[in-house]
Amino acid sequence: MTLYKFCWYADWLILLIALFFFFSGMSTATPGSGFMKTWAVLLLVLFAIPIGSYLLHANGFTGFATFIAAFPAGAGLLYLLFMVVVLVSGARWN
Repeated sequence: MTLYKFCWYADWLILLIALFFFFSGMSTATPGSGFMKTWAVLLLVLFAIPIGSYLLHANGFTGFATFIAAFPAGAGLLYLLFMVVVLVSGARWN
């Protein structure tokens, strides 16, 4: 699998996780206007990154598409590493 495809699939996974937290927040809380504005911008950006990188890749700009898709994928990988350390270390974080 190429680096582009790995980053592209990771971006979609990050978007699905964000959608899960959005809908769980909608079902448990009464959302205010600030809540909706923040989530709308966040979901729009998270949706635009894989779509934009796909369009760039389809038009022959694979290097730039990989560059665009790598930012959220890199952040997601760092967060995954952090969560693994938290779960494996057994340390108390409170």
